[in-house]
Amino acid sequence: MLMVGMPKSVCIIGAGTIGLVLAKALASSGIETDIYESKAKVSEGAKKASGVISKIGLDDIGVNYEGSIINHLNGAFLHSSSEKLEIRSKDTKAYVIDRGRYVEECAHEAKQAGAKIYLHTRFSQRDLVRLKDQYDVVVGADGAVSTVAKAFSFPPLNSYVLTYKAEYMGAEVTDAHMVDLFFDSALTRNFFAWTIPYSSDIIELGLGIDSSYRRNSSSVFEEFKNKPPILRKLGPAKLLSNHASMIPLEVRGVTVKGNVLLVGDSAGQTKPTTGGGIVFGAGCAKIAANSITRYLEHNTPLQNYERAWRKKYGLEIFLHGKIHKLYSSSSPARMDTLFRVIKRLGGEKFLGRYGDMDRPSVMLKRLLFRGLIGD
Repeated sequence: MLMVGMPKSVCIIGAGTIGLVLAKALASSGIETDIYESKAKVSEGAKKASGVISKIGLDDIGVNYEGSIINHLNGAFLHSSSEKLEIRSKDTKAYVIDRGRYVEECAHEAKQAGAKIYLHTRFSQRDLVRLKDQYDVVVGADGAVSTVAKAFSFPPLNSYVLTYKAEYMGAEVTDAHMVDLFFDSALTRNFFAWTIPYSSDIIELGLGIDSSYRRNSSSVFEEFKNKPPILRKLGPAKLLSNHASMIPLEVRGVTVKGNVLLVGDSAGQTKPTTGGGIVFGAGCAKIAANSITRYLEHNTPLQNYERAWRKKYGLEIFLHGKIHKLYSSSSPARMDTLFRVIKRLGGEKFLGRYGDMDRPSVMLKRLLFRGLIGD
């Protein structure tokens, strides 16, 4: 039971984008908010993840991203072993952002709201258990391999994708506003590969593989890089940097225990299709802020967070999971057939017009509406 009239405080472990969005929302409500990060800078390691985020998603998050934009994107070329789809919109659908600059802006806005950020601070599991008694609420926003989740015995995450990406300067970029996605189940086990244009001659090349695959992502990356279409694209390009990361592909079974909750990758709030976690994670952070505020001010159950975020994002995550299962379980021949069917049915035009990289349910509603009354 919370003590009426006593100062209320929240501790957030992890000063990544999601933890900082939560900190900003809590501090803006007048709640004393401390956020701890083991790294020396909030931007350290931010570039491990790709920076493609939907325009709608960035607008919804509510953090100023103008200074972080590297490029704008209108769509994607999808490649199977012998077929190609062009999903193009006349409007900007997503941005490539500098993840380091963006998380620094998140930190700036959180501090402006009143949150306190403590860098270079690492807690053991035993330390975290002690924090539970020092703060009214403890939040784990500390990524896929969450120390908070381990310290408080949350159910494990068992499905991950291992990614590897590199940036190159001097590459051949045929369309600076379209990404390329490559579906090759024989190589990228249960995931896909990609190229993302940063400019007219700088690209990001990357791929993901299922964590159960008995190879490491860097060796698979080298094999992908040496395929003829990629070799032609890279040519004599200069390697700028490379990064490996791990992303959860399933939701954690429980995300609230007592006065401890998880948000973002630590909760598995990612899109199984792409592994993207910024949009859903930030949305869940705002739900967490509301649930925490109501818990602290009105003593409403903190478990309301669990129900609320699953109600808002559960269907979308489920649909992303179905799409992921479709492409990850399809043989190259089956993907070729699927692409041909999509072409014959006018799917390229439909997806270019109505495609939503975050909300598959919106596309399904549009598809049903179109089928009922015509386009």
